[in-house]
Amino acid sequence: MEADEVSHAIERLLINELEDIDQQMGMSGTRGDKSFNDPRLCDLAGHILWERWPRKYIFDLAASEKTRERQRIECLNVWRSQNGLPILALPQWKLPTRIEPGTVEPLLRAMREAKSRADIQKAIAALEALGPAVIPEIRKNPAWFPQSNAFEADLASFEKRLACVVTEITFTKDPLVPDAGLGAVMGGLTHVPLTAEKFISVPLCVAKGWRNHSLGILLRAVRDEDLGGVSMQVSVTTNRAAQAGSQKGWNWLGRVTVGTESIHSSAGSSSAEYGATLECYEDLVSAINQAINASPEVPFIINFSMLREE
Repeated sequence: MEADEVSHAIERLLINELEDIDQQMGMSGTRGDKSFNDPRLCDLAGHILWERWPRKYIFDLAASEKTRERQRIECLNVWRSQNGLPILALPQWKLPTRIEPGTVEPLLRAMREAKSRADIQKAIAALEALGPAVIPEIRKNPAWFPQSNAFEADLASFEKRLACVVTEITFTKDPLVPDAGLGAVMGGLTHVPLTAEKFISVPLCVAKGWRNHSLGILLRAVRDEDLGGVSMQVSVTTNRAAQAGSQKGWNWLGRVTVGTESIHSSAGSSSAEYGATLECYEDLVSAINQAINASPEVPFIINFSMLREE
């Protein structure tokens, strides 16, 4: 009986932890054959629930973020159903934009009938303006495409750009937090392909204003495997990082995960002045370029936080 009570208490504790969606930046590791990078506390709780009660709870620590979020709610609902509590609604994701019938074919025809590389590039630009939903459409119609090595290279690059179009940005800040001048930068990110330079422009904008404010930035870009583009989360914060030395600058954490592999992980600090230079982010830029050049169906997550030291 005592063992049953202990087991039940452990299960209840882990279920409570499923409610904690705070991300643990800079944390990585493996449990069994599952690897994780910058996990949420709920992810770790879900994995332990699955380890202890695999026939009752299903959770894949190495799955995509969307899959883990759905499984988190499903695990909660197993517990809630068992204990007579109302069932929670499963998350509803924004579906990729659908292309109206007859929209793509004229553009593909223009591409096929193009007389020069410049004409091909013009047709590609018109298709690119339709967003990532074009990718399945062009794959349905391979006969439309000119059969040349040059065009195949253009098409591969085109698909990668489309898969990186920023389709959603969530921006948060406390009402009392001053304006960090991010309006124009955020506008330049919307509905265009994400690049390393555009990503870095956000922390650079904050860092360059270090004489006027004490703000930090939390930045996240996520691409799932559904060809739905990239979603970004940007949060301006007044949180500080403790630093024992007398010279206070920036404290930062960064990670780039492609598929399930962490291809870049960094943590450190810099002077306030150096944090306002592109040179400070060279390694991160290189990793982001690697992520956005992965095949369109390969998911990636780019996490970066930069806080003022105190």
